[in-house]
Amino acid sequence: MADTSPTFDPTKIWESQSFEHDRILTVCAFSPCGKFAVAGAQHEDLQRWELSSGQRSPLTAHRSWVMALAFHPDGKRLLTGDYHGVVHCWAYADATPKPQWTIQDTGHGWVRDMAISPDGRHLLTTGIDTRVKLWSPEGGQAIHEFAGHEHHVFSLTVAPDSKTFYSGDLLGKVHHWDLASGKLLRTIDASALHERKDNYLSDVGGVKRLAISPDGKLLACSGMTDANGNTFCVGKAAVLLFDLATGKLKQTLRPKTKMDGPLEGLCFLSDGTIAAQGQLLHSATSIEFWKPDSATPYHVIKAPTGYSLHMHPDKLRLVSACYEANGRTGNGRNADKNEYVSNNGALKIYSLFEKPKEENATTKS
Repeated sequence: MADTSPTFDPTKIWESQSFEHDRILTVCAFSPCGKFAVAGAQHEDLQRWELSSGQRSPLTAHRSWVMALAFHPDGKRLLTGDYHGVVHCWAYADATPKPQWTIQDTGHGWVRDMAISPDGRHLLTTGIDTRVKLWSPEGGQAIHEFAGHEHHVFSLTVAPDSKTFYSGDLLGKVHHWDLASGKLLRTIDASALHERKDNYLSDVGGVKRLAISPDGKLLACSGMTDANGNTFCVGKAAVLLFDLATGKLKQTLRPKTKMDGPLEGLCFLSDGTIAAQGQLLHSATSIEFWKPDSATPYHVIKAPTGYSLHMHPDKLRLVSACYEANGRTGNGRNADKNEYVSNNGALKIYSLFEKPKEENATTKS
């Protein structure tokens, strides 16, 4: 019998599902079981979509925006962190998920990112207190603090062997840490992603996302370079690609499509391709794909402004947390004083194979 399974090919990417929401989505991931996608939004509730039916279920417990989430590799638990510094652990597949345990105050102020080691033994969180903190994923007990950053920490990723991890901050410093000893092993210079001029009121940029290649040899750091101010923070979108053996910069990847903010959606595909999604104020932009040995993307697809990319366990789909304009602009100065109407969001699912001929429309919900 002929093999009818799809053939992985990022140049054939197409939008296979789209799930709409009335808040901008900020972070997303597929569940390890492959049945769900979960997203945080500019709202206190998480949203869980069942991919087969499109059914949406809120996960209610947070009291602030959720900007960080990570699934435990056991396939049973979801960890989420919010802008009040709270972390919840969920049995995400339950009919009505409720937190199993909670860290009421991580001490971060805002939880900007979180990561779980591939072996499932280590939960890491970080935020605006300059610290990375290690917790037990079994009950949220505090284990260790990693001190060494001088400014807000935006991003985390754990090495494939679960022995070390990387943290990226506002100043463009990427620290490489040993999990067992807590020692800082080295610092990788991604300072091209940071800008601070004499007439700026604050620092701009930073290492927005981190990702390690499937073979563990490359580190991708996304953000923007050459910020031309700190009012609207417009700059040149970029991914800095480092050789982890040497810690040296290998490539600076630039998108073909117009963007005016940092690349925040970032992941590696199964073949080592780097995928990234950018931002363009009140407009659509793109998801772009690079080979590690070329600074020029080999494929581009039009897409909304997006803030998070994640690979499905089948390695054939991407999920993106997106912004979609609904006519609202500015800072709400024309809104009713008792209500600010957010722009909309969408959870986009992209398939990385040729679109079947019988597939006539994307799924909407």
